[in-house]
Amino acid sequence: ESNKMKIFSKINMIFAMMTISIMGFIVWSHHMFTIGMDINTQTYFMTTTMIIAIPTGIKIFSWMITINSYKNNSPIILWSMGFLLMFTLGGL
Repeated sequence: ESNKMKIFSKINMIFAMMTISIMGFIVWSHHMFTIGMDINTQTYFMTTTMIIAIPTGIKIFSWMITINSYKNNSPIILWSMGFLLMFTLGGL
């Protein structure tokens, strides 16, 4: 047995990353809410932003479960947990 971490729900992670990369081309303007877009355009980008949150949540929870299943609290694991915390809080 190797000392390599096993990724939790590998196939779901692959599909989540593919979905995020495809949706990234659709959600490109959701940060431009201050420029006075038409209400229909605002609704479209708001909806697509909520939709992209689903695969992002799958990805983050898979990361957390993968890291939590590792028994050794080495500095690499602690830095990874810190990244997940900052990544999640930064997205709120």
